[in-house]
Amino acid sequence: MNTHTHTQPRRPEVPAAGPKPILLVEDESGHAELIRRTVEAPGLAYKLTVVGTLREAQASVAETLPALALVDYRLPDGVGTSLVEQAGGAFPVVLMTAYGSERAAVNIIKAGALDYIVKSPEAFADMPHLIERALREWHHIIERRKAEDALRASEHRFRRLL
Repeated sequence: MNTHTHTQPRRPEVPAAGPKPILLVEDESGHAELIRRTVEAPGLAYKLTVVGTLREAQASVAETLPALALVDYRLPDGVGTSLVEQAGGAFPVVLMTAYGSERAAVNIIKAGALDYIVKSPEAFADMPHLIERALREWHHIIERRKAEDALRASEHRFRRLL
């Protein structure tokens, strides 16, 4: 007799209301600490989870979907664009790079990242604004997708009526 039961894979938890979960994937501890200081400043409503590898990021996303992921482009175990693919449009990803070349920018945007930034003390200090701007832009993208889906459904119903 087989006692093995088939279980469905666990779906990531969608966070309830409260501080917005931000996933920071950064292998350089100094950069991670600078970002943490600005993002977790008093008065800001973010809960930062910091990991240093792509594998840790993938495990974190499997547990809880972030409102936004800030991801280093070059990680010890891969490239940050892999997380963009895993996200599959479920959450926005902003990639960070120390190498601000046009080629890197094109690769990052083609991979589906919402945005990218070149790492600098100024960019780290401006992180709360960058996060708010990215979340606003993501909200607009989601609303546009919903409107497009509703329009397609309406067109489909109209064609069936005709």
